[in-house]
Amino acid sequence: MKNQNGSMIVVVIMLLALLSIMGISSIGTSNTEVEIATNDLIHKRCFYNAESGISTALKLLPSVLKNEDQINNPTINWEGNISKADVPPFYDISLKHKTQSGKVLFYGDTNGDYLLEYNTDAIGYPVEIIESLGTDYRGGKVIVNVGARYEEAFPMPNAALWVGNDVNANGVSGSVLGEGPPGDECPDVADILYHSPFSVIDYSGDTGDPMIKQDPNLYPYPLIKNYFNQSPLLSESQYSNETFASPERPKVFRAEGDLEIRASDGYGILLVDGNLEVKGDFLWHGLLIINGDFRFSGGGNKAIYGAVIAMGSAVRRDGGVDIYFDCTELSNLHRNLSSYKKLWWYQPFS
Repeated sequence: MKNQNGSMIVVVIMLLALLSIMGISSIGTSNTEVEIATNDLIHKRCFYNAESGISTALKLLPSVLKNEDQINNPTINWEGNISKADVPPFYDISLKHKTQSGKVLFYGDTNGDYLLEYNTDAIGYPVEIIESLGTDYRGGKVIVNVGARYEEAFPMPNAALWVGNDVNANGVSGSVLGEGPPGDECPDVADILYHSPFSVIDYSGDTGDPMIKQDPNLYPYPLIKNYFNQSPLLSESQYSNETFASPERPKVFRAEGDLEIRASDGYGILLVDGNLEVKGDFLWHGLLIINGDFRFSGGGNKAIYGAVIAMGSAVRRDGGVDIYFDCTELSNLHRNLSSYKKLWWYQPFS
C-alpha cells in the first residue's frame, strides 16, 4: 500500500506538470494571437487612413493646383503636399504631375469636339500621381498610390444655344447672346450653333453681333447622361410654380421622358431625356441639356442665364425667350460638379 501511495503522488505531480506546460503554452499562443490581431488592426487602420487621404486629395486637387498655379503654368518637377497629423485619420499625401516625353501630361479637349484627350499641350487639367502614407499612433504605415485625371461634368458649351437640328422661332421676340448677359465680361462664343448641315435656322431675334454657324461636332449627350446617372429623377412630368434648388446650392435635376415646366425658376443643370417645354414665366440659372426638342410657349418672361443644349430642335409655339451665355454660372457649375477620378490604384510593398 505504501508503494502504491507513492506512485499516485508521482502520477499527480506529472499531471500537474503537464497541465502547467499546457497552460503556459496556451498563454503563449494567446499572447501571439493578441499580437497578430493588434498588428492586423494597426495595419487596417493605416490602410483606411491612407485611403481617406486619397479621397481628400481627389476633392482638394483642383483648389491646390489653382492656388499653386499648376493648371495654367505647371512645372514638371512640382511637388505638392497635404497632411493631417493632429487627429485621426492620420495621413501624409504627396502630389506630382504625371509626365510624358519630358512634359506634363494633361487631359482636355484639344480639337473642339467636346471630348477629352490626353495631351502635352497644356489643354485641360494635368494628370496627377497621388501617394498617400497612412499611419497610426501605435506605429505602422501603409502607402497607397493612385493616378487621377480631371473629368468634366459636362463639356463647356460653345454657344448660347446649341441645337442638333432646326431653330423654328417664327419671328420670336427675344435675344440669344453669345457675348453674355449685358454688363458681364464673358468671352464671346457663338450665338447659335447647329449640328446638322441640313438644319433650317429661322430666327429673327436679337443675336447682338450675329454669329450663327454649323458645328460639325456632336455634343456628347450620352456621356453626360451616364455621368449623372445617379442623380435623383424628377417624379412628375409637369411642374408649375416650382423653385428648383437655390443660388447657394445649385443641383442636377433629371427627367427620363418629356417634361413641362410652367412659371418656375431653377439653379443648376436640368437634364431631360425627352422634350422640354417651358410655359409662362421661366427663369433658369445654369444649363439646360435636352435629348429632344426645346419648346417654349405662353406669355410671360422667359430667360436662361447659362446655355441651352438641345439635341433636337428649338421650337417656338408662341411667346419668346432670352438666352444669355453666362460664363460665371457655367464655370460655377463646372467647378462644383466636376471632379478628379481614379485611373489606377496600387499598394507598393513596404
